Amino acid sequence: MSTLIKKRYLSGAVKRRNQKEKSNKLAEQMNKTYKLFQLDFIRRTSKKNLLDTSPEDSKDSELVAKRVNDTRWCAGADVSMALSKGYSRFQKVLQVIAEDMTQSYR
Repeated sequence: MSTLIKKRYLSGAVKRRNQKEKSNKLAEQMNKTYKLFQLDFIRRTSKKNLLDTSPEDSKDSELVAKRVNDTRWCAGADVSMALSKGYSRFQKVLQVIAEDMTQSYR
């Protein structure tokens, strides 16, 4: 027994509305992520000064993402150290991403 599946065709206006809703949800998620990072960083730095050196001081330093399959505990330590040293740049990038409404969700 075969079941026929009727395709549902959406009008252009409905597609645009759905796309805009997805974009708004993505922007909202980015804002929440940005605020969580900001709150966590403020809480941590109030207990202990994590910013010993600023990446802006050394022109040769770059932040590099770890490999996806790198799950050792030291990878987490490396990421935490990079985040603490380059937090201001990371914060600026998150803010730009959160405010950029021209990008579409895919």
